Amino acid sequence: MPEEGSYPDTPSPTSISKKPIVDIERERNMFFSAVGFINDVKTGPFWEHSPMLFDISGIRAGWGKINKGMIKMYNAEVLSKFPVIQHFPFGSLFRWDQELQIEATNTRSYRPNIFRMEASKEPRAHGLSQTDKQTNVAATWVSPAVSRAGGRQNY
Repeated sequence: MPEEGSYPDTPSPTSISKKPIVDIERERNMFFSAVGFINDVKTGPFWEHSPMLFDISGIRAGWGKINKGMIKMYNAEVLSKFPVIQHFPFGSLFRWDQELQIEATNTRSYRPNIFRMEASKEPRAHGLSQTDKQTNVAATWVSPAVSRAGGRQNY
């Protein structure tokens, strides 16, 4: 993480509101490049359509603090989100050294067949025999007294 400020002659972060400075700096500064792109595609006051970048530009401590904050934000909002990171190609350049641990309390949500139960050795109360290879769970609103053949069907 950077502890220092920025290169000499780099404009201050508050310069994002000055279009000529943004146009000059966008070729060599990623922050100004992002601001320049937003200025190209959006209209209206910058603080309205990009409040986070506008707030970042108001940090008085300088580019070193902004850089540290942006790295922390990228870590929290991108690298720490499993739905995002699962698509990253891991290999020798971008390593994954941590084992994925799934909580034991939430194992049911990872089963592909959550409505299928194994046949138990005891007979069931809803009339299916113990020799069935696959047993289905009866819906809670179905009355056990109504048989399938003679029961009323509402379609």
